Amino acid sequence: HPTMLTDDELRGVEQAVNDAVFANYPVSWRWTTYKAALAEGAMALFSEKYGDEVRVVEIGPRGNGWSKELCGGTHVDSTSEIGIFRIVSEGSVGSGARRIEALTGRKAQELMSERLDTLQRASSFLGVPETELDRKVLALMDQMSSQQKEIARLREDLARLEFEGLLERVVEVEGVDVLAVQVAAADNNVMRQMTDWFRDQLGSGVVVLGAAINGKPAFVAAVTDDLVKRGVHAGKLVQAVAKKVGGGGGGRPNLAQAGGVDLLGMRGALADVPALVAEQLATGK
Repeated sequence: HPTMLTDDELRGVEQAVNDAVFANYPVSWRWTTYKAALAEGAMALFSEKYGDEVRVVEIGPRGNGWSKELCGGTHVDSTSEIGIFRIVSEGSVGSGARRIEALTGRKAQELMSERLDTLQRASSFLGVPETELDRKVLALMDQMSSQQKEIARLREDLARLEFEGLLERVVEVEGVDVLAVQVAAADNNVMRQMTDWFRDQLGSGVVVLGAAINGKPAFVAAVTDDLVKRGVHAGKLVQAVAKKVGGGGGGRPNLAQAGGVDLLGMRGALADVPALVAEQLATGK
């Protein structure tokens, strides 16, 4: 089989095997020559090496069986001895070959009981019949997606409010507007969005924002294109800032991000930004 089996194909295999199990086919085996076995239509694995004499195992009436292949393993006398058949995994064992792993008999029954117990617990937790679990889960996923979008919108609104109050903290360095502050952003995406707002508002400037994200300092730096031409580099700026809190990072001349470990050192690291900008302006790098 050239590709991974689909769920429908796996169900088809499982059903076909269980049909054979319930049919109670006899299982027989005999020795014959390799050529004769192939001529009869016995299945052989190309990766295996066979001698001149081989063992043929046939499931079902001889000559018109359900399955016939070369195999030296141990086998049951009839398919019903196998018991119920349940596939648990499927994977590749080589080019064009797939391996199916399954449980049978009591182990298959135990697996099905465990899964039924899980369904019953989920049904109890969610307060719906087992037949409606899929619809309930989809409804909860839709609800969660809507709530996540609402949370993102509220975070953006809060960031906007914070942004408006931070404009007065812009300082001038060699005629360049510089803003380096700690903000209450929930993640790097919000900080990057805030740097976009600052660049739009300032027109020309350098912005380095820091925030406590998952208990660690995180930084985003942005530089307008005109100042990039003068030698100011966001990646080098944020790298120097992060180094002061035991971290690192970098990025492009106009946008970069970094992280660290010393949360208490964040404000001090941000306080060094004006001097770092002045140095880059003076040296052009």
